[in-house]
Amino acid sequence: MSTMSSSRRVAGRPPDWARFGLEVEQKTPELADNTDETTHLKEYFDYKRNIGTSETRELFAEETGSEPWWKSNFFVSGPILFGTWDGVYTSCMINILGVIVFLRSGWIVAQAVLVILTSVLSAIGICERSQIQSGGVYFLLSQTMGSRFGGAVGIIYCFGQAVGCSLHASGFGESIADLFSIDNPWAERGFGVCLIVLLTGINMAGVKWVIKLQFILLLILFMGAGDFAIGSFLPPKNGTGFEGWSLEVFNNNSLPAYTEGNNWFSIFGVFFPTVTGVMAGINMSGDLRDPGKSIPTGSLSAILTSTFMYLMFVVILGSTVARDYLMTDYLIMQKVAALGVLVLMGLYVASMSSVLAAMFGTPRVLQSIASQKVIPALQFLERGRGPNKVPVMSLALVGLLILCFVLIGQINRLAPIVTLPFLLTYASVDYSYFALAQSFEIQQKRSVKPKALKNLPSPSFEANVQASPASGSRHDHEGEDAEGYSPFSHLPEEENNPGIRRQPSSWYSPLCNRWVSLIGAVTKIVVMLLVHWAYGLVLLALTIALYVYIGRASTGFSPGFASEFSFFRWIKSSFNRIRGKEVVSYEEMIVAADPPGISTEESQVTEGNADFSWREPFHQVAAVGHKHMDRLSKQ
Repeated sequence: MSTMSSSRRVAGRPPDWARFGLEVEQKTPELADNTDETTHLKEYFDYKRNIGTSETRELFAEETGSEPWWKSNFFVSGPILFGTWDGVYTSCMINILGVIVFLRSGWIVAQAVLVILTSVLSAIGICERSQIQSGGVYFLLSQTMGSRFGGAVGIIYCFGQAVGCSLHASGFGESIADLFSIDNPWAERGFGVCLIVLLTGINMAGVKWVIKLQFILLLILFMGAGDFAIGSFLPPKNGTGFEGWSLEVFNNNSLPAYTEGNNWFSIFGVFFPTVTGVMAGINMSGDLRDPGKSIPTGSLSAILTSTFMYLMFVVILGSTVARDYLMTDYLIMQKVAALGVLVLMGLYVASMSSVLAAMFGTPRVLQSIASQKVIPALQFLERGRGPNKVPVMSLALVGLLILCFVLIGQINRLAPIVTLPFLLTYASVDYSYFALAQSFEIQQKRSVKPKALKNLPSPSFEANVQASPASGSRHDHEGEDAEGYSPFSHLPEEENNPGIRRQPSSWYSPLCNRWVSLIGAVTKIVVMLLVHWAYGLVLLALTIALYVYIGRASTGFSPGFASEFSFFRWIKSSFNRIRGKEVVSYEEMIVAADPPGISTEESQVTEGNADFSWREPFHQVAAVGHKHMDRLSKQ
């Protein structure tokens, strides 16, 4: 009896709607007094449907709304964009931390970093003061100095990247051949060719796979650097040159001691290619969500991190290893490290990462040059694949060029001159920012109303047209003469000057200085000639030849935002100012003292008369039907 009574109590109890995903506590007062379960359920769904809640879905809504895993992972319908740390910082770091860091580090690190820092700040200044598009280094130069200048320097930059990639690939092949004790130059070239083919396939697979591989390579590089730093605190190792931290060793290594045939500039020429990866983040401008924010933060963070690591390597090696071993043993970092294996892994990964980053950015620069139709012979390189417009044709061309340099062999002879294309490119970026800032100042001076116009009356005619309130008149802005009147002054800041914007305020904006950029440009040209003056002159002549060819082959090129600034005219005016001569900084124009009055009078060509006075004074036409024609025929 007790069991039956309990079953009756359970049967009489209202159902637990929470078990079925129905919250009875949220029911309306109209539904609260309803005790019939069927009516309650029906009215519950009616209530949910009326309020438009998202809980009223079909039974298999989740299954029908989700896509198969193979489509969601591999077939992407839209472009994949990246941010500061996964896009810019990672690309810069794996390109900056080159193989030479793990083979030879010296006191020249600080000077090399200062040289590239001015170019990075100039590039950041250009990105913030103009509209950012895809194209990397070519975009910076062509938008500022014009397509002729950008195309000529862009081709030189791509050539330097191709030679640099072949150097890293050859170094990777030599390292793998030594690892397996293979003394055959063709085996070394074979390993280098395999690396180029592998990385070309990864780049063709899409930018998503490149970024994923970059994360793995950067992690291995950090592990190798950490292994080296920890090993420096271990006890000395006899016969390896590692003597532990010693002030005497540091004093012996603090001053330079060049070997025969070497000097500061020759060492600079060998080391400088390791820090040329700072433009890798800028070359990703077309694959970033917010390039204006990601490029400055990511690039400067990568420079600070790599500078700290480079200086750490220099201090550790200079304080713990004797000079003789530093000069002869290129794998001394492995002997200093705690494990050594991680340093070797970092050595191999550094070669891969430099080639990967260069093969990612260089084809996009070529694709941008082809898309602008600067060089007609390169228009086939414009073709891209997928939502991100992967430059398949440009990537194939760059890969073939790198393979040719690797197969030729004896590539180490070109190592010193690899620095020259990068120095020329960075000098061009520095000068572009200087010209951009000067052009902005010229435009600002032009926007100021001349003083002679204040006392002149506005032109008045007998047939005046009332100015619209939206546009305003010239007299409405007389109070703004102190700040400078511009016809675009009523627009927002971004639209006020569509070409060049004012430098936004940030913690690094004081470093983006036009005079620092000008000094950096001159310094890079001088260093380029001091590293190898013959090759430097040949490179300058080749750049000028490309500039002239583009001007003849492509007539519709863009002049650039800084086309109003002339460097030689600026030099001339500066000398005149130093000599005390008057410098005319404004454009001379003739303004009439009193605009001539014009009177107009309406007159009718033919005078009206009484004939046909009942008709309106315009052409008239009438439709005549067949009934009217019959009536006229009968008459």
